Amino acid sequence: MTGVPRGVRDLVTRHAGTAAAVLLVGAAVAAYFLLPFDRLGPHRPGLSWSILGATLAAMAVLILRQIHDILLDRPDTRSGLVVAVLLALSVLVFAACYFVLARDPGEFSGLETRVDALYFTLVTLATIGYGDIVPLGQSARGWSWCRSCTASCSSPPA
Repeated sequence: MTGVPRGVRDLVTRHAGTAAAVLLVGAAVAAYFLLPFDRLGPHRPGLSWSILGATLAAMAVLILRQIHDILLDRPDTRSGLVVAVLLALSVLVFAACYFVLARDPGEFSGLETRVDALYFTLVTLATIGYGDIVPLGQSARGWSWCRSCTASCSSPPA
């Protein structure tokens, strides 16, 4: 960017990361609504659990890397931005998990669509719990518990 004033260059550089984060979250939301989750579920438990485990492991690595960068006080660390993106991605991962679990009869009551799964995830994350969608099966209750724990761990202390 030769010939561009330094202030403009700094502004573009500062907002490029934000734009990339917004595009990444937008692509993840689109993927959530477009991926063929009907190929997963109770009829393919090995594949379903493997994909979920790999996704959660990748997110754990990203979180640990971010913590590492913060502790080393690296100047290029954008912790607020990265944490926001990881939170959005974790909501989508858990919503996808709930959607797939709901295909198994007896796991959920009231969860029928991807929007229902996203709604249930956000209600669980916010610890509101309206009671209109209820985890009935052991797997559904286990993942609801896991989501509640990760929400508690990622919430800043009061």
